[in-house]
Amino acid sequence: MDFFEFKDWAAAHQLTFELEAFISCFPDTIIVKDQNGKEVYTGEYNRWVDYSDVVKTIEENR
Repeated sequence: MDFFEFKDWAAAHQLTFELEAFISCFPDTIIVKDQNGKEVYTGEYNRWVDYSDVVKTIEENR
């Protein structure tokens, strides 16, 4: 699952996410929150990775 498929999956499950980008010496961070604003996932953002593991982690923690 690429980032854009993940974005669609998150919207379908009423999840929002924020991307925190810092200067180039720090990795970008993705923060996924549920409809109540509770963080359900925080991790390193990379547009080119497979987000299937992120989905599994979120589903396990909900």
